[in-house]
Amino acid sequence: MPTQKVFRPFKLRAIHIALTLSLAAILIASLSIMSTGPQGPIGPKGETGAKGDQGPIGAKGATGPAGAIGPKGATGPQGPKGETGDIGLTPWGNITDYINNAITERLKDYEPPSQTNKTYNYYDVAEFWWIGNKTTDVFEMHYLIWKLSIEVITDEDPGICSYTIYDNETHGVVAELTMDVPAHSTKTKIDYVFGEPGDYYAVIETEDVALWTLYIGEID
Repeated sequence: MPTQKVFRPFKLRAIHIALTLSLAAILIASLSIMSTGPQGPIGPKGETGAKGDQGPIGAKGATGPAGAIGPKGATGPQGPKGETGDIGLTPWGNITDYINNAITERLKDYEPPSQTNKTYNYYDVAEFWWIGNKTTDVFEMHYLIWKLSIEVITDEDPGICSYTIYDNETHGVVAELTMDVPAHSTKTKIDYVFGEPGDYYAVIETEDVALWTLYIGEID
């Protein structure tokens, strides 16, 4: 005789209920996390941070155009008067009052006072030039008053130049002169001397002189 199954109703136990509730709570929590809620209000602005370090200096800009020329300044005061220069070489015809005044006192020893105010005339006698030392040719003088002019030119260094006039017969000294000349310059000296008519020669000695010229003349 076959066995008949007997149906037994399922009994829901308390543990089953608790497990179900736990799973439902986890599911609800997961759904709430996955859903994005509405954005809340913006919070207040935070405090400003500390000032950062200064950056490197930038490259120099291009030079601007030149400005306009300023107004001319006031003229300065006039400087002191310079020293009187040497007498320059002058073309001589009739001797001027300057010569008369310069030699009148000397002529008193050579001629009567009545002759001291006469008109004097100048005559060229000789001209010599050179670079270094030189003894000139003999020249002849006819009158008592001589005019000796020497012009000296220097280069980079200051120079010295001198001349001595000798009597060609006795070789005695009749006249002499020495002068210093600054560098890069031309200097002239003029001297008036007295001598007897006769033959003479000159000796010129120089140091650091580029060129010299000696002019010899006489006055009657």
